Amino acid sequence: MEYVAPSAELGALWASLLQTAVGRASHEVKDALNGVSVNVEVIRGRTSREGVAASALAPFADAASQQIDRLVLLIEAVLGLSRMERTPVDIGLLVGRAAVLLSAAPTAGAATVAARIDADATVSALADGTAARVAVFAPLLQYLSAEGQGGAPADLHCVVTNDDAYVRVVIEGGAPVVMPHEAIAALSDSRITWSASPTALAIAFPRV
Repeated sequence: MEYVAPSAELGALWASLLQTAVGRASHEVKDALNGVSVNVEVIRGRTSREGVAASALAPFADAASQQIDRLVLLIEAVLGLSRMERTPVDIGLLVGRAAVLLSAAPTAGAATVAARIDADATVSALADGTAARVAVFAPLLQYLSAEGQGGAPADLHCVVTNDDAYVRVVIEGGAPVVMPHEAIAALSDSRITWSASPTALAIAFPRV
C-alpha cells in the first residue's frame, strides 16, 4: 500500500470536515464521561456500606459499561480518521467510521447515520484516501447541517455495494443528499464520481 499526500485544498477541506464531525460528537462524549463518573461514584458509595447486594449495583455497572463501550467506538473512529489513509482504501471501514462518528448527535432526536455493507461487496477502492473521506463526509455533514436550518431530521442510510468497475456508496435520506460545491471543486482531479436522485446520492470509487 502507498500513501500520496493530498493537495492543499483537499487536505484543508478534510481537516475542516473532521473538525466539524468531532465537534458534533463532543456533546455525546461529555455526556458519556459524566455518566460513567456518576455511575462509578454510586457504585463506590454503595460498596462502602455493609450489606449491599451485588444485584443492587448491577444496573449502575451495566450503564457505565455501555457508556464506556460507546466512548471506545467514538475514539477508535476519530483515531482511525486522523491517521494517513493509504491506497487501496477500505470504503466499508470508512463508511462505518462515518456512521459511528456522525450518529453522535448534538441534540436529542437528531438524525443518525446507519451503514450496511452488502454481503458479497468488494470494499477496496483505488482512490486517494483523503479524497474518499471528503466524498463520504461532505454530503453527510451537508445533510445533517440542514437540521439546524429547519430541515427534516430523517435518518441517513449508507449502503456499500459494487459492480465490476466500482465500489459504490449509496446515501439515502428523507430529503435531497447532495455533494457540496466546495467538495465538487476539491474532488475535480480525483477519479471519484457521483450521481443524485431526489432523496439519494450514489458515490462511485474505482475498485481494485
